[in-house]
Amino acid sequence: MYDIGPTIGVLPFTDIQMEVGADYMANGTDYDNCPFSFNAKLAMPEGTICSNAPALAIGAYGFGTNARGPYRTDQDILYGLAAETVPEFCGLPSFGRFSAGYYIGNKDALVNQNGGKANTGVLLSWDRTISEISDKLWLGVDYQSGQNSVGALSFGIGWTFTSHLSLIVGYDIWNDRALSGGNSITTQLNYNF
Repeated sequence: MYDIGPTIGVLPFTDIQMEVGADYMANGTDYDNCPFSFNAKLAMPEGTICSNAPALAIGAYGFGTNARGPYRTDQDILYGLAAETVPEFCGLPSFGRFSAGYYIGNKDALVNQNGGKANTGVLLSWDRTISEISDKLWLGVDYQSGQNSVGALSFGIGWTFTSHLSLIVGYDIWNDRALSGGNSITTQLNYNF
């Protein structure tokens, strides 16, 4: 699957931030007939509500234009997340940032291999810049529950080449390999304008 698309910040504030984006996804199958999907996120950084408040986000992704057949793109996933960075303690480095949340999607698109509804689940993640080696190195683990086409346990490693350019390489262990076709390796190249 190839995915290219912009994500753009649309609010000029630091305490409340919003981004919107579009994706063009293609893989050489009938999926390519309706390759566009859309996403958005509204977020508040840690400490916005009060000094110890977690970061909060609500968002949507997978809002595609095809609502028919096996290559439908209308997953229409809505989610909410809270995230907190564990601070340094007694001379030990930070353990990183932990996130937890919940998602709900289109019950007709997020189904299990038998066609049953599987459109809700939890979101859990951990990520950390490994500054002991380099401030350019990042590690992350992400879990999305659900016996559907999006449920997976993913591991990633990232490197920031410049303030504008970064690369993430990941490995995905899908919750239902019959739907996903097996585990996968992903790459993500980001360029910030």
